[in-house]
Amino acid sequence: MAKGSKSCFIVFSAALVGSFSVSTAIAQCNPGGSCKVDVTVGANCAISVQPDPLDVPGPRRAKKITWTIVEGNFEFAPNGIEFKSPTNEFEDPDRQGKRFTWKNKHTQAGDFAYNVNVVSTVPNPTSCKLDPIIRNR
Repeated sequence: MAKGSKSCFIVFSAALVGSFSVSTAIAQCNPGGSCKVDVTVGANCAISVQPDPLDVPGPRRAKKITWTIVEGNFEFAPNGIEFKSPTNEFEDPDRQGKRFTWKNKHTQAGDFAYNVNVVSTVPNPTSCKLDPIIRNR
């Protein structure tokens, strides 16, 4: 392969990989105005959320964000999803066991750090915590 061909292939590959990661993050919010975050709780309180950060694209209008615990014997604590800094950007929290929702007014761009708080549903109560981000575009 000629030297110039290798350069084109590398640039094309990088662009292709970049497009996949962008489309995956944006796919978590649908055009109808709802966003989905999957929460997994593993051994030793290892919590992960997908995606992190949650990229909330335009247009600027309210979107409902739903977190769902998809794996683990846990449910959301009463303060299941709580924002680290006071903000008026989110309203109407709703906790229902393994689901937690907030309405994102989506009126301002920025990163909003939050905590995920879960409690065990098995005999030995345990509480766990993680701090991911919502990124309003």
